[in-house]
Amino acid sequence: MIKLAIMCTDEAFEARLLNFLRGEKDIIVNGFIVLQNVVHDLDKGKDFINTMAASPPDIIVVDGALLREAAALSLPPILGFMRKCAEMRAIIIGDRFNEESVIAMMKAGVRGFFTERAS
Repeated sequence: MIKLAIMCTDEAFEARLLNFLRGEKDIIVNGFIVLQNVVHDLDKGKDFINTMAASPPDIIVVDGALLREAAALSLPPILGFMRKCAEMRAIIIGDRFNEESVIAMMKAGVRGFFTERAS
């Protein structure tokens, strides 16, 4: 069974992803959170990260916009979370990626990138 966690900024995207995963026999979503405003939802985000660190998912899907905002506020907590969850694989979903960012994220442990397309 693959344990999956989701962190995103858009409720509609989260709903589409959860609906897509519904019925999957080999995947269980053991955590998800929507942070529409990283600054205002900072404590909520930290609580989610601590919960996930206590029982790490196999894969975490992260909205690229959320990652950029969080990194701009404070990168050390993100890196600390990644160290605590060394076996976890990260997949970033975003509207676009540049080569420099992709290389940096891969060096930090990200294993996949998907472009979000509006349905």
